[in-house]
Amino acid sequence: MFHKTLNGAKAGDILMSVIYTCILCKVNPFDYLTEIERHSVEMALNP
Repeated sequence: MFHKTLNGAKAGDILMSVIYTCILCKVNPFDYLTEIERHSVEMALNP
């Protein structure tokens, strides 16, 4: 509703889903997203 484009809305939905899943699993969302970014090359090689 408050996104400029449809692609922006989709990206926001994905991020909110990941953040909410982290909260439900009692994982710090900031730490989780930071580690994903830190290990992005490894994740691209072995998803």
